[in-house]
Amino acid sequence: MSVHLRRAADRMPAPWRNGGGITREIAARPPGATLEAFDWRISMAEVREPGPFSSFPDVDRVLTFLQGTLSLSIEGRPR
Repeated sequence: MSVHLRRAADRMPAPWRNGGGITREIAARPPGATLEAFDWRISMAEVREPGPFSSFPDVDRVLTFLQGTLSLSIEGRPR
C-alpha cells in the first residue's frame, strides 16, 4: 500500500445538500462511492452559513473541529 499526499486546497469542493457549506472528501470506501452508497467516508467541511444539518439516514457521524467554533442545537433541547 502506498500513501499519496493530497493538499486540502487541491481537493475538489462539493456543496452541502442544504447549501450551507462545502466539503472536500479525503477518503471513502469503496473508492469512488457516492453520498448515497458508501461504507465509510472522511471529509473536511467548511460551514459557511447557519442552517439545518444535512440528513444522512442510517449514518453515524463524528465531528472533529480543525479550527473555529460551532454551536449545534437539536429541536426542543438546550444548546
